[in-house]
Amino acid sequence: MADRVSGEIRMQTLKEAWEIAKPKKEVELVVDGGPENNNYVVENFINSAEVDITKSVALKDIVFSNSMVEATNKLLKYRYLFPKDVQDGEQLRNVLEKSIDDFNNIRPHGKLGGLTPSEAYQGQNVPISFDTEALRQRVNENKDNNGCSKCETK
Repeated sequence: MADRVSGEIRMQTLKEAWEIAKPKKEVELVVDGGPENNNYVVENFINSAEVDITKSVALKDIVFSNSMVEATNKLLKYRYLFPKDVQDGEQLRNVLEKSIDDFNNIRPHGKLGGLTPSEAYQGQNVPISFDTEALRQRVNENKDNNGCSKCETK
C-alpha cells in the first residue's frame, strides 16, 4: 500500500505474488499502460532468471483489455472499501486484508459455479449443492420478472 504509483512497488508485488503462487509454467501478465507497470525496474524483474513471465500491455500488445481485473478492483472498492469510514492507513490496510480474504476465500462466486477464487485456482470441482432446483427456479423467476412493484413507474 502506497500513496503513489511506483515501478519498485509494482516489482515487489509481482515478486511476492510469484513466490506465493510458485507457478510451474510461464505466466502471462496483462497490464494497462500505467507507468507503474511499464518501466525498467519491472522489465528487469520480468527478464530475470528468477521468473518466467511474459508481459503484455492491454489494447497495445493484445486486442483485449484487463477488464476482469478492473471489474474486481471496482467490486472491492464499492462492496468493501467505500461503505467503510476509513480514517487512516492502518485502518485501510485492515479493511483491505479482511476484504481480500472474504473475496478470495469465503464468499462463493456465481461465475465460478459457487467456488471461491481460491478454490477455483486450486482446481476444486463445483459443489453439487450449488446447482439446485431452488437456484434454477430463482434465476428463472428473476429472468421472468419485469420489475418489482416498488420500481415500476406509475
